[in-house]
Amino acid sequence: MDLSSLFYNPEFGIGFGIFQDNRLSSINQTLCDDLGYTASELIGEDIRNIFLSPENFQQILDDLPRVLQEQRYFETETRFKGKNGEPLPVWLRIARLEETQPEKGYFFTAQN
Repeated sequence: MDLSSLFYNPEFGIGFGIFQDNRLSSINQTLCDDLGYTASELIGEDIRNIFLSPENFQQILDDLPRVLQEQRYFETETRFKGKNGEPLPVWLRIARLEETQPEKGYFFTAQN
């Protein structure tokens, strides 16, 4: 079974992405469509740019290590910012790509 189809073409309307060192390294078409960007506009960009408030993302980053010591994922309600500047409310979940190696980056889902 090829699980990449779940990432790139989910039929259930959830955006997926991967970030490392605060840079987006992968993002699916669903999230691109929700935000109004193409993948090429987002790959390599600072993930803070898709949050309505960069301070909100910083708070999430500050809380991540503590929460991920206690459980496998971090989740919160937050708002992304679309290309048009409009807020996009999302339920965000973040988990480590490699549970014992946070430097490898994080996988996230965003459902609006």
